[in-house]
Amino acid sequence: MNDKITESVDSLLERYGDPELRMKELFRNYNLSLELIKNVTNSQDLLDLILREYLDRFDELPGKDFVHPTEGTFSIADREKFRSLVMFATQAILLKENAEIFHALEQNNQELIQTTEELKRANEKLKKMNAQYLNMLGFVSHELRSPLISILGFAELLDENLLGSLNEEQSKA
Repeated sequence: MNDKITESVDSLLERYGDPELRMKELFRNYNLSLELIKNVTNSQDLLDLILREYLDRFDELPGKDFVHPTEGTFSIADREKFRSLVMFATQAILLKENAEIFHALEQNNQELIQTTEELKRANEKLKKMNAQYLNMLGFVSHELRSPLISILGFAELLDENLLGSLNEEQSKA
């Protein structure tokens, strides 16, 4: 019974590969992609690094028949590396596009940070100017209020004829 299970597992591994190795290779692709995207500023440099990585991965599989990877000297680990290599190659253009988007976002983020700093400085300047304005308004208000109260008081006295009657021309004024 155990032999049949072992044969079934071996058959599945032979046919579909080792999921643990596949995950390891996927994470390898993912981590390398992140590293390349973050560290390269030029698209041509990125393509050069992708090509270098691609060739390095071929070197990990020396003497293998890439035309017939399921036959002969390909182990399960070799097949997973080859599958990962093919996947890496098919995703190279996406990697390039993602790098361009990443760098554009990074540049926009820097501009946003700079604009935010400029706005903070402008806001501080406006706060100082507003404080000066309110101080001046308080001073001017006090200086104007005293004479205006006197003028309003005299106008009331004139309106109530307490200072004598006004002629028609004085009333209209």
